[in-house]
Order: sequence, then structure tokens, then C-alpha cells
Amino acid sequence: MNPQWFDLPEVPAKPFFTRQEAVELVGVPERLLRQWEREFAVGHPRGRTRRFFRRSEILLLRRIRRLLLGEGRSHDEVRQLLGLSALADEAVSEQLASWCGALAEVEHALAAVVRYLNAVLEKTPTQQP
Repeated sequence: MNPQWFDLPEVPAKPFFTRQEAVELVGVPERLLRQWEREFAVGHPRGRTRRFFRRSEILLLRRIRRLLLGEGRSHDEVRQLLGLSALADEAVSEQLASWCGALAEVEHALAAVVRYLNAVLEKTPTQQP
């Protein structure tokens, strides 16, 4: 398996993505993305003229990309795999990993705030009644 199939940018934690954002996040040309939308019933029109993708759809398209291009599976095999809960499990796992990373960042920021507040308290003279 070629490692370049996994070298994609992280999917931001936002609800919807434009087609251009989807192209960049999935790492395939727009024509191929459109083909996969039709073939694998991914993405639906949301709005009058523009199509938007949910985060879960981006993750699903990335999985399709990995299966087809990275692992060399056939379209029929991918269709069969799409019926399995493993895809949902992988999307949930990726979401949890993303949340864990965000939580670690929050914990780090809170620790910095606590250190700052402790330093301020140490420098503040105490008042005697």
C-alpha cells in the first residue's frame, strides 16, 4: 500500500464543506469526486446552486479513496464494504481522535492559565485585617 494515500490534511471540525474544500480534503480531482458522489450515493444538494458535504461524508469519501486507490479494491468490493458498520466505526474513531486532540489542547491551555494565576497570587501582597 502506498503511504501517499494516507497523507491528507486533517478534516476540520465544522458541519459543512464546499465542493472545493471536499476536493482538497479528499485529495482527488473534482471530476472523480463527482463520479464517486453518483456511484456511491455520497453528498446531496443543500441549497439551490451549490453542493455541500457533511464532515461524515468527507470521511466516507476519504475511505472510498483509500479502498479504491490505496488498496486497489474494485468498485464492487467498495460497495459491499459500504454496507458494513466498519465505515461508521472508523468515522466515529476519527471523530473521537479529533476530540481527544482538542481536549488535550484545552487541558494544556487551562494548565497555562493555572500557572499564570498562581504566579499572580504569589506576587499579590496579602492584606491583614
